[in-house]
Amino acid sequence: KDVKKLTNAIYVHFAGVPVAFDENDACDLIYTADGKDKAGCPLKAGQDYIYKNDMNVFDFFPKVKGVVHFAVTGDDGDDVICFEVPAIITN
Repeated sequence: KDVKKLTNAIYVHFAGVPVAFDENDACDLIYTADGKDKAGCPLKAGQDYIYKNDMNVFDFFPKVKGVVHFAVTGDDGDDVICFEVPAIITN
């Protein structure tokens, strides 16, 4: 289906405790299928896209292992994509 707007919802789970990062507009993180050009919003049904995101790790973050949960929701509130990746914060 077509999607007019995307929002990031990112949580980091440390020792089973979810820590939420700010939800923000994800449209600037959407690229064409070849990954070269920003596609932005709206997204068209049947079209392939790439989501690129990075996270800042600040000095005050504890040095621990955790899981980062990424969810990108559409304008209707439904998940367009979600995935989890393991993370280790070190020096």
